[in-house]
Amino acid sequence: MRSTSDCSRTSTPRACSISLRLLKTLVAYDNLTIYRVDGRAGVLRPVFSRDRFAGLIRARPYRSIAGSRAGVLGHGAAECVNDAHLDPRANLIPGTPMEVESLVVVPLRVGGKL
Repeated sequence: MRSTSDCSRTSTPRACSISLRLLKTLVAYDNLTIYRVDGRAGVLRPVFSRDRFAGLIRARPYRSIAGSRAGVLGHGAAECVNDAHLDPRANLIPGTPMEVESLVVVPLRVGGKL
């Protein structure tokens, strides 16, 4: 599995790696992508991806009004999307295959902001 990171502008890659190892002890995951909300541009920017398609994921921001990620932004509550590949809000990342998957989207708030 390949990963790319810019986990946080203030965090080191080592700190991100440690945090992700700790997360894996709490929640089993195969792939993980963290997005930062860019309100000015109206997009979600991938800032970390641990996935075999990490390069493709990081290459493209997502319009924050589209897909299941946007739904979570709208209501601010976490969502588990079983059979995400069948969800009408699904967005296939260009260059990646359609795969059977589940998706957990969790909004993180800092200082009251997403």
